[in-house]
Amino acid sequence: MEKVRQKPESRCGCKAQIKFKRVPNLSCYKIYVWDTHHNHDIHPPEQVHFLNHEVNPFQAALVERHAEVGIPIRQSYQLFSRVVGGDENVGFRPIDLKNHLSSKRQLRLQHGEGTSLLEFFRDESIKKPNYYYSVQVDSDEEISSIFWADGIMRSDYAAFGDVLCFDTTFRTNHLYRPLGCFVGFNHHRQMCVFGCALLFDETADTFSWMFNTFFECMSGKHPISLMTDQCASIRSAVRNVVPSSVFHGLCSWHISENAKKKLGSYANSKFMEELHFLIEDVDSPAEFEFNWDKMVKKCFHGKDVDQITWLTFIKGYKEQWSSAWVKEYFTAGLKSTQLSECFNSLVRKYVKYGSTLTQFFEGFNSMIRRLRAIEVESNFSAIQFLPKNHFPHSSIMQHAAKVYTPLIFAKIHLEFEVISSYFFQPVLSEDEGSLKTFSVFELLNPEDHTSRVDERIVTVDLREIKLSCTCRMFTNWGFFCRHIFKIMEMFASSGNNPRLRTIPDEFILKRWTRLAKGGFDLYADLPPITAHVPTYEESYQQLCLYVNQIAIRVCMFEEPYQVFVKDLIEARKRAETSIQSLGPVKSKRPLDSLAIGVKAASNKKRGRKRFKALTEKRRYKKRASRKKKLYITNAQLSNVASELEFSSSASSGTKHCFLYWLNYCTHFT
Repeated sequence: MEKVRQKPESRCGCKAQIKFKRVPNLSCYKIYVWDTHHNHDIHPPEQVHFLNHEVNPFQAALVERHAEVGIPIRQSYQLFSRVVGGDENVGFRPIDLKNHLSSKRQLRLQHGEGTSLLEFFRDESIKKPNYYYSVQVDSDEEISSIFWADGIMRSDYAAFGDVLCFDTTFRTNHLYRPLGCFVGFNHHRQMCVFGCALLFDETADTFSWMFNTFFECMSGKHPISLMTDQCASIRSAVRNVVPSSVFHGLCSWHISENAKKKLGSYANSKFMEELHFLIEDVDSPAEFEFNWDKMVKKCFHGKDVDQITWLTFIKGYKEQWSSAWVKEYFTAGLKSTQLSECFNSLVRKYVKYGSTLTQFFEGFNSMIRRLRAIEVESNFSAIQFLPKNHFPHSSIMQHAAKVYTPLIFAKIHLEFEVISSYFFQPVLSEDEGSLKTFSVFELLNPEDHTSRVDERIVTVDLREIKLSCTCRMFTNWGFFCRHIFKIMEMFASSGNNPRLRTIPDEFILKRWTRLAKGGFDLYADLPPITAHVPTYEESYQQLCLYVNQIAIRVCMFEEPYQVFVKDLIEARKRAETSIQSLGPVKSKRPLDSLAIGVKAASNKKRGRKRFKALTEKRRYKKRASRKKKLYITNAQLSNVASELEFSSSASSGTKHCFLYWLNYCTHFT
């Protein structure tokens, strides 16, 4: 039997009251009841603000925005208190904010979570151009899986969809749905989200539906490389849906961690070193087989490794994780699903476990806005600041600094700065013509040419201006290696071939350049002119933007401030008159539900987090003693800063002006 919470009684039948009425034809009121006899103790002045408390529409809208970005109610209340000068001036208590958010959630779910979810997606598709979503409904008309991607995600995939990473680690709420995320790298090599799916389960059929829906959303474009973990269901779906021309790579990090779990004491430092060499540094299948046999003899002391199931399994998929094969494909340097792990960590900052699906999507959108703000900031820095170039006299590096984004140029710079320690030697062959071949190497001992390390063969076609290196860095990363730069610098300094004084255009991947997304739109920040009638929230946000900009400006000057306040008061009076002439206005949108609910997932026994080996737990346990993070993160503060543009030390004039326009926005949106 559910326990009933006992609520203290606050009603005591007190008869104290005052009543008054307006006197006709006179500008005054007449008191006709006056009873000051109370049957209870009188509250002192410092407690009066607890008696009458109400959250006004502006405060309600603002706390809803705070909740969307993950700011707790207590911190929201503290922000309000700081703005108005103390708790006694706020006009409500923290419990009132909690009750408001709870009522808001109940109102959204009054027609069922399935209908609320479809309403959310319908609104998103109206507000955002090229918004795409697909809902999988079962025979009982319950939503089982959902996929969505907005227009920017789709355009990002068109520009950066050559490398795709997929993972399903994150769990959303009490329905225990796995969140499938498609992520990749943008031109700054930052995380870029292409699309997401809330899945019913993790079966091959569900993953097949998701991959088919994703590629349909992206107009049938497939990546060059797809990175996933070792989940059997994902591998099966990839085989059934993704073309064989797409390289399917397995996460190298998971392979290393699984080795520690599966091999026990055999997975010592010696074994992990050998395994890492097989993952990162072998260049050919023959070299892989040689070093695999070497590892078995060195670490297993002649034991029949065919009896070790995991070793047999992982060797069977060697083409999907060893550098001997991975280097043949463009992966942008991505060797694991750690990009997805970072994405899941970021989601947890914006979405609380146990939230409703509509709350999840609101928090998710806040996270996406933050990621895009980071990209915009990187674009600004790329224009505002010149990258550090230690070789200003090199025409190759001058060209690279102008073309590539700063982070990619920094990686190219690291390759170029070591070429002084490398040597080259022509490889003679008959009837070469315009085709030249060089051996490029580093010497451990400059006086001993037999002490060569990192020796590679660079081939140059001087007629067609084609360059290649056996290290395959350009194939795998998308920019030249130190070996090619060594030969290019030799030709550039000799002046024999001026076409090699800069990086040839056909070897510049647009996805790493400053113009990877085709430049930028000067008018992208202006709101579109449409016939769409704005909602209350949209009108409020637009009015806040306009008034906030002028308020920040005029508060710096006394006379403009007085003029602005006077005009604002007059504008309020005119708006009040206009509102009263309209009378009561009510508007409701029709609901066109296609689903009666959201289907509960069946795999509830699975843990909320990815299983971690004992070694990984020990590694992360050391971080427990670190300083606790602040209640409000930088991402959350950036959203608050867009609402509150002044600090606690701002002048009284600034605060008064701020309160004026807040009141104005509250009444006329």
